Parts: sequence; C-alpha cells; structure tokens
Amino acid sequence: MAARHRSSRVVLRERNERGFALFLRNLKSVLNILVNIGEQELETDILIETRCRLVDASGTLSFLMSDIESGVTNATGLPSSALRDPVQNLKLSLTQLIALLSNESESRNNADFYDALDVSYSAPLNLAQPGRGRKRYEITKDQAIAGILQVSVSTLQRRRKEFGLSDSVSTYSDISDDELDEIYKSITGSSTTGLLNTPNIGRRRFIGALRSRGLNVQRWRISECLRRVDPVGTALRWRMTIHRRKYYVPTPNSLWHIDSGHKLIRYKLITHVCIDGKTRLILYAACRNNNKAETVLSLFQNAVQGWGLPSRVRCDYGMENYHVAAYMMQHRGPGRGSIITGSSVHNSRVERTHRDVYSGVLVFYARIFGQLEDEGNLDVLDDLHIFSLHHVYIPRIQNSLEELVRQMNNRPVSTERNQSPHQMWERGMLQNFHSGHTALSETEIEHFGVDPNGVLAVEDEDYQVEISPPLISLPDEQLPQLPDPLSDDGNGGKDLYLQCIEIINMFLTSS
Repeated sequence: MAARHRSSRVVLRERNERGFALFLRNLKSVLNILVNIGEQELETDILIETRCRLVDASGTLSFLMSDIESGVTNATGLPSSALRDPVQNLKLSLTQLIALLSNESESRNNADFYDALDVSYSAPLNLAQPGRGRKRYEITKDQAIAGILQVSVSTLQRRRKEFGLSDSVSTYSDISDDELDEIYKSITGSSTTGLLNTPNIGRRRFIGALRSRGLNVQRWRISECLRRVDPVGTALRWRMTIHRRKYYVPTPNSLWHIDSGHKLIRYKLITHVCIDGKTRLILYAACRNNNKAETVLSLFQNAVQGWGLPSRVRCDYGMENYHVAAYMMQHRGPGRGSIITGSSVHNSRVERTHRDVYSGVLVFYARIFGQLEDEGNLDVLDDLHIFSLHHVYIPRIQNSLEELVRQMNNRPVSTERNQSPHQMWERGMLQNFHSGHTALSETEIEHFGVDPNGVLAVEDEDYQVEISPPLISLPDEQLPQLPDPLSDDGNGGKDLYLQCIEIINMFLTSS
C-alpha cells in the first residue's frame, strides 16, 4: 500500500512538471505572436484571444506564487526560493502587456472597427417604398436573425419590435457567479450530481453550452469562471499554434463526413459521428453497441430529416457505410461523386471531431470503466458484465454526446467573426439557396473535401470492425425491473451497474 502511494505521488509530480513545461511553451507561443507581428496590425480577433490567454496565464502564475509563498510543494519541481523572483517579474510583465492589449481593444471598439469589415450577405432594400429618404431594408419575419443578415443592431431591433419579438437577445443574462460556476461543474462532471459529463471544456465550448441554454454571458465573466473552477486546466488547455489548413467545399450541405470511432471498442462500444464539411456543424454523434450498416443508415436518415440531404458524403472503406452509399446513389445519382470513399487520413475533417469527442466525453467514461476493471467489478469477456455496462452507460454516454454537440455547434469560431457553426450553416444556406453547386470532374471528386495539411493522428485503419453482442437477452417484462440508467447514484453510474448485474443474476438463476 505504501509503495502504491509513493508511486501515485511520483506520477502526480511528473504530470505536474510536464504540465508546467507545457504551460511555459504555450506562453512562449503567445508572446511570439506579439514579437513577430512587426509593423503589421494585429487582427482584432487574435488581439482579443491573445489578451485572454495572457489573463489566463497571469491567473496560473498567481496560484503558483501562492504555493511559493505558503511553502508547499509547487508544480514545477524546482525550489521555491529559486522561483520567487522570476515568477514575480513574469507576472508583472504580463500585467503590463494585458493593460496595453486592453487599451488597444477598447480603442478599436470605440472606433466601431467592425463596421469596415465586408459582409457575405446583406439584406436587400425595399425599392418600392414610396416617398423620399433612404429605402428601408426588406426583412421578413423569418429572416430576423442578426448573425445571418449582418444588418446593424438598431435595424434589427426596430424589426423585432414590429414583429412583436422579445428584445432580450441583446441583453446579458441575469446570472450570479455561483450559478455560473455550478453550470460549469454540472456539465463537466466535477460536481457531485449531474449526468452530462463533458470534461476538458474550454472557454469557447462553455460559451456554446451557455448559448444552448439560452444564456448570454460576458466573455470576461466566463474567463473568470474558468479560472475560479479550473485555474490550472484553463492554462494547460491552450492550443495557440494555428495551422491554416487548405480545405475547401463551397457551401453547407455540399459535403458531409461520416465515420465511426473505436476508442471504447474494448467495451464493445462504437461512436458514430457526422459533420458538415463547410461549417463543421456536428450533425450527429451517437454511441451504439454495434457497427452495423443499418445503424449508420438510421443515424444518417435522422440527420437528413433535420438538416436536409447533402450533395455528397465522404467516408472510409468500412462496410458499415454500405447502406449510406446506396442511399446517396439512389437519391443523388451515380457518376457524380455522391459517395466519396477513401483512406481515413483523407477524412481528417471528421477525425478532428473524433478527438474532440474523446477528450470532451469518452475520456470520462473510459476512466470509470478502467476503475471498474481495477476494482474487479468488470470483466470484458463476461457477457453479463458487458450487457449491464451497456444498459447503464450507453444512455449516459449519449446524454453527454448530445450536450457536447450543443456546445460545439453553438461555440464562437474566431476565424468566422465569432459566429457559431449553427449560425454559419444558416447563413450559408440562405446565401447559397440558388447557387447550384453540383458538378465535379473525376479529379475533383477524388480530392473533394480532403484536408492535405490536416491529417491528424487516426486510429489503425480496420475497415471490418465487427462486434459480437452479449449472449444475454431478457424478456420484455423483465427490462423495466432493471435500474434506470439516467438516475443519479452519485457515483458515476457504478452503483447502478452493480445493481444491474445483481438483478440479472437473480433473473438467470430463477429461470
């Protein structure tokens, strides 16, 4: 037991040291943005993002200084006496930089900086309007969405009043810091209650989570919330290196990417994902206990009902995509690239989403499953254990995936003027309603939707993944007697899982 505690302390220390080294590298990359800008003007989005990163870093240094002053072991692995002055000087320099960036950001806002930006869509004028003066914008009730129409706020507010719509969208939500913190804890699995469990959530995903709940909260308050609840993780989640990838599809729904993920294949669980290539809108993310073509087709058809039929679909060579391929050929026709197959590395647009799904949801459940195995309560070769695991955790994982989809689809995208993927999809559909993007040559089909610089680490390509279901079946009258998988046992579902095993054992022995 003592050896295990020593081993745990060593692992924790090494993890903290690696985390601090990563923090310094990330901070260096942020500072390099300012150093290498030269005589050019820093884009406003990057300026705001850089300031937020520096504020996060300053908060992390404050926690480190607190450890140094109190004499406790700090995360760097270095003596506190050697750290005190360098950390203080670095924090002072960051404070000065933050002040400069804040002043610049405020001056740009006062100058109405964004008015000079081009817009991709503008509402038409009512040329039939009688009388003198400037013609009014022609805006229908269904089009009264500021993020799509790109009209001024005052114009939109006037139309909202004419249509009798609430103007609450333009105000910030009345929510306390404690309530904000509790929402964060409930959706990340860090509270004692809650079933959403989407860990590793950053500022943009948290904004998406709040938007999906109808909440509009200032960015500085969101940053403060993350620093209060997860101060170290806020800095260690940085992804400051921006890779400009050459990826092009013309419109929303011109190309969808579908794929299945196998991160939980050990537990006979598959995650199925579909995204829109243009906007990265997640069209579905689902956890199932099989990799059958019928399952993928059902998910795809549900997405089509909600978002429309895409012009083309890109997938890998897996047999689970066979029915979707036949469906696309039937509805879009052959000889035009209706279904584009290729290696997984050519489907990297959706591979990135798999990474987000794993870090944002699956890692939480993989940790629980590993604990169950370590405790001797889960044998992956035991059909009873796998059946009980699926009964309890598939609905819980699906709950978390749906929360992640809401977060991702409503998060602001800095390169798109902070529009969300959902807003980008709506805007693109309006703008390109009569665009007629359909024809591609054979060469274009082969490379359509391929991200040449975006090949990420993907799983080993196994196009014949088959899962044998547990050899246990219960009659319909017994299923309601199993525990409700979405009830909160306060233990991440582990107690429900053990109850399920006990009840099924009772059924089997009594039959």
